[in-house]
Amino acid sequence: MAAKTTAAAIFEGLKGSWRLRRSLNSQLAGFPSGTFEGIAKFTPRTPTAHSAAGELVYSEQGELKTDNGFTLKANRKYVYRYDADEDKISAWFIKEDTKAQDGAEEVDYLFHDLEIDSKGNGVAGRGEHLCELDMYWAYYEFRLPKVAEVGDDEKMNVFGVRPRLTALGRISPFCTELAMVVVSNESPPTSLSGQTEDAPELDLITHTEEKLGQILGQLHNLRELYIRVRGGPTWPGPSPTETTLIALRLALQRARLPKLRTLLLDPVHAAGLLYLRWAGFGAFSTSLYCSRHIELPSTHIWTNLTELDLRIRNPAVTRNLSDNQMMMFLQVLEDYLRSFHLTLRCLRFVWLDAPGPSPLIFGDLLERRHLIWRSLQEFCYGNINGIKQSLEVLPVRMPSVKSVKVLRSS
Repeated sequence: MAAKTTAAAIFEGLKGSWRLRRSLNSQLAGFPSGTFEGIAKFTPRTPTAHSAAGELVYSEQGELKTDNGFTLKANRKYVYRYDADEDKISAWFIKEDTKAQDGAEEVDYLFHDLEIDSKGNGVAGRGEHLCELDMYWAYYEFRLPKVAEVGDDEKMNVFGVRPRLTALGRISPFCTELAMVVVSNESPPTSLSGQTEDAPELDLITHTEEKLGQILGQLHNLRELYIRVRGGPTWPGPSPTETTLIALRLALQRARLPKLRTLLLDPVHAAGLLYLRWAGFGAFSTSLYCSRHIELPSTHIWTNLTELDLRIRNPAVTRNLSDNQMMMFLQVLEDYLRSFHLTLRCLRFVWLDAPGPSPLIFGDLLERRHLIWRSLQEFCYGNINGIKQSLEVLPVRMPSVKSVKVLRSS
């Protein structure tokens, strides 16, 4: 009988169903660890490439149970090919819009080729794949009773795959500035009231928070964060844009970012500030939408800031807000500024679209105790009303300021 090559024996041995168990060990603050369990299948089909002597559709289905108590359903698909001329196994991505077509899935592009080496009682393989700036390495281990011969009934009984991502970890020490853009979504507003309606919203916030946290958690040397929020100047209520802002704020808090000192919001809209608030009972959190106890992320990232740059779209320009709504917005804005007033050393404050009141006189407008910025050393303003009154009270309300500058609103 002709002996099979190691690669051919492995490919033949993959066919059928496998019990799947995958451990996720995360060292990132916003990305959970857990265990995935399910069933994986390698289903043979007629090769769709002339160079392939054999083709297997890999599909897996199961549940991910995270260490913090969540259970998520998950599935994925790939195509594995065996090239007899080159004696090589390769893994391929499947086109997203054909994944539901069992047996008719279309190959998209190469995931990786397997390089196979024998070692001890098993066989090891590895592949690599560059995805934009990230390099993925996959490590395989196959346990074969022996290199099978044609007609031999002995089969492989265990194999494993271990992916690893290291590129982001390598470039993160050099990342000191980061710009993020939150794009407005035209979908209709969603409701945040009612347990049944909140479940999809909570899932979206949690999912986005985890994805953002996976990236942000590695940027330990980040010093300056620039966020552009492309939302309308009016007060639209909860929408996908604001949902993203909640997830972004929570991801930043869990990532901690010990060296972050500067935050620039240019531009930010009225509702954006509402959902970016982090202090007090008004701060939005996923724990508001579920009965399960969830540990709130630390707010040290905000209390460590020394420089805040706010370029705010004035909602009054739309003329759609009532006087009560405008006062409520100013209360939200004053609350947001108050959360920083003990630590900031530099404040830049500019109204966009139309002039607005000075932050130095919010107390008069809202009949509240005035903010005293004792640590502030630099104050920059633009497009504000009541400039004369602001400059008169500045020595009292910003007693340590050494520099005052006027900024343009565009």
